[in-house]
Amino acid sequence: MKYAVRTTETQSMSTTTASATGETAASGAPTINLEIFEGPTYSPGDDICYYRVKATVTGDPAPTVSFSKDDSGGVWGPLKTQINLKRNTPNYVLTAKATNSAGQAMNSITLTWGCGQ
Repeated sequence: MKYAVRTTETQSMSTTTASATGETAASGAPTINLEIFEGPTYSPGDDICYYRVKATVTGDPAPTVSFSKDDSGGVWGPLKTQINLKRNTPNYVLTAKATNSAGQAMNSITLTWGCGQ
């Protein structure tokens, strides 16, 4: 099976001076990483190729996470999503955002049809 995955991360966080040497300590601003935990998997009944992706987040207070798309309707919980790819739309850039009172972070992953012909 072939699949292509590319991730990018952007963060918005405030910092405070930790010492006179210029070291900084991050506030409770969120971080977010995306990881495929299943897929690509072919579903012949629907003729789709799906991925299941989970977000790993940090931050204080605990961030809320939103995904640009979730074809599972939320069945996997607030930190996981399923993306269904169709032959006529074989690519999707999934974006996730983590937000709390200290800031926000975004991450994207490119999912490509990887279920063969």
